[in-house]
Amino acid sequence: MNSDSELDRDFFAIDDNRAMEAAEYEPSASNEPNTEADHHSPREFRVGNVLGGVDDRKRVQNTLQKPFRWVCQILAQSNRVLNGQRAAGSGFVIGERTILTAAHNLFVLGHRANRFEISLAANGIRSSAPLGQYICTQAVHHPLYQSSQSRFDLAVIHLDQPLRRDLLPVPARYGTLPIVGIDSSVIHGISGWVVGYPKKYPDHEASSLPRPENGVQAYQYYCESDLRYDHAKQVISYELDTGGGQSGSPLVTVHQGPDGRSRSVAIGIHVEGGNDLTGNFAVPLESEQIAFVLGELDRVRPRIT
Repeated sequence: MNSDSELDRDFFAIDDNRAMEAAEYEPSASNEPNTEADHHSPREFRVGNVLGGVDDRKRVQNTLQKPFRWVCQILAQSNRVLNGQRAAGSGFVIGERTILTAAHNLFVLGHRANRFEISLAANGIRSSAPLGQYICTQAVHHPLYQSSQSRFDLAVIHLDQPLRRDLLPVPARYGTLPIVGIDSSVIHGISGWVVGYPKKYPDHEASSLPRPENGVQAYQYYCESDLRYDHAKQVISYELDTGGGQSGSPLVTVHQGPDGRSRSVAIGIHVEGGNDLTGNFAVPLESEQIAFVLGELDRVRPRIT
């Protein structure tokens, strides 16, 4: 890892309450991934989205801990898809009523979705997600998003109602998952993990868990890896295991704040769970992406008259 002084220089946090409402510095929780150890070794081959033939994803046991409580499952529907088929994705809370996700999660079989079901911190059963279920219809993707331009594959979904803070255990504060920009030159010295909701159980757990409701499971999984910056594509690449449904998951690392305490922060959005041609990668939260996010947070903030 980089020294404290390097982190202060190379990370640029959004110093703005619009994106950091009630964000708290924290020591890493006991069941969070350890970014200082157990790094993956290079893989020799890929099997679907699992690298090396062994699925290293781990199930999150307590989704109420940070940063897991900020992660959600997204089920998107379009009234142009007649059979009611839904597309599954992941996302994470960045504002009192705003979810950040991948832009391609706004589409179902090529049609723009017009209804989103958000299950926050679900731990096996969507209908009893501990921090609530939300139905929403407002979503906006980055204006430069194109299927072939991965670095702008990001979007926000705005909830029709604010998050229910009353569902949190007292005296916890809800907060948000802070988003932090990072200089591409220091990516190679950082470890991170992707946490989200794959549609299917990993093979090593499929026989021991209950049958998923409506064919889409609702447990959180994470996997850790060293990170690299792909200068050609302008994305963050990594060799970690993911599954369909994890697009939109936060790419999380640990950042030491000015008070010397560590907290989990998002530095990217997982958008591709690889094959031999594309690899696994995330949209980095750089200045262009952050400007879009802040603009959307401003747009839905209550106006004082």
